[in-house]
Amino acid sequence: MVAFNYVSIIVVLAINIISLGLLKYKFKEYKFNKYYFPVTILISKYINTLKLTNTDNEKKMYKVSLTDSKKEGYSEYFQKYMSLLIIIFLFINIVCLSIANSSNESKIKDDYYVKRPNYGEGSNNLEVDVRLEDGTTENITIEVEPVELGEEERNKLFKDVEKYVYNNFLNENTSSDCIVSKLNFVESYPADYNVEIAWEPENTSIIDYDGNITHPKEDTESSINFIINYFDYSEEHDIEVTILSDEKANLITNNTLSSENVNEKIEQNVQDKDEYLVLPKEIDGMDISYIENNEKIANWRLVMILGIISMAIMFIYRNNELDRRLEKRNEELLLDYSEVVSKFAIMINSGMNLRQAWEKICVSYSVNECKKKRYVYEEMLITLNEMRSGKSEENAYADFGKRIGLIPY
Repeated sequence: MVAFNYVSIIVVLAINIISLGLLKYKFKEYKFNKYYFPVTILISKYINTLKLTNTDNEKKMYKVSLTDSKKEGYSEYFQKYMSLLIIIFLFINIVCLSIANSSNESKIKDDYYVKRPNYGEGSNNLEVDVRLEDGTTENITIEVEPVELGEEERNKLFKDVEKYVYNNFLNENTSSDCIVSKLNFVESYPADYNVEIAWEPENTSIIDYDGNITHPKEDTESSINFIINYFDYSEEHDIEVTILSDEKANLITNNTLSSENVNEKIEQNVQDKDEYLVLPKEIDGMDISYIENNEKIANWRLVMILGIISMAIMFIYRNNELDRRLEKRNEELLLDYSEVVSKFAIMINSGMNLRQAWEKICVSYSVNECKKKRYVYEEMLITLNEMRSGKSEENAYADFGKRIGLIPY
């Protein structure tokens, strides 16, 4: 599906580039409009050329845009909302690509190979749907263990771990021949979660397996053995310590503060050194395949579905917008009807004829620039200009009524 997003974006851009070329070739007077996509302008121009324009929509657009500061025809209206749909479509595809890319590339290579974590990283759990040849699907979790080190790197690792242990096992004790408080038996190595450290005190009556100290009556020398485990490899080391007597320990600890450090143990179980974990290709003679379960991919699909639904809603909403604006226009005309009739009645009763009263109302409306534009007065101005251009009063008034399209007028 990611390929679909790339193809969609490329196709939309290619169509617009081709449309731009056709506009330059077919319509010489065309000037690039940065607000609309070339393909929408090309479609609207061909609709006009082939006379496929919906005349009802043209009439609606004329009526509702009469009070707009910048009047637009139905072609511009079509170009505007089709360009908006294209922008939404491109945005949806870009968001989907962003989600897909943020989920990183698939962990399964060539259908059956899983990239193992690098040295120092812990094991990963890969959730997949196993699809059998007979169509049966089962969800399983595969533990992907990290890559092991070679011999040279492994020896260096053991030395680093040994140094780490010596630097930390004393905890708050000052030296190995003056043990007065709990020892820090570290069980893991922060630089490599695949390292495990096991501890075996020589005398558990004074040093237990957690490093807790039970002070004897006399100073006592003892040995602590620690084992560094890395996959199937291990190294043993001994540390000689002296546990101070209870009397000496109390004397020292009364003058020092103590704290405890807790290290969590992360168990790893890795058997081979290959960079990739090879998944089985068949079970009981049946071919199987794997489909990686990825929450971000699921989110990507959800965004795509919601985006398409949003585009459909936007298309329907914009398609019905003319009807909503026309309804609002008619409500305004009906609301202004009584006001216009009252003005005519006053002026005619004062001795003016219909033409004079009409012109007086139009002039009064025109000079009041701060006033909000009203449909009825804009139509009256059109009628006045027609009469000034030579159209008879009878025809001008008749056309006024037809343009309004409401029975009271």
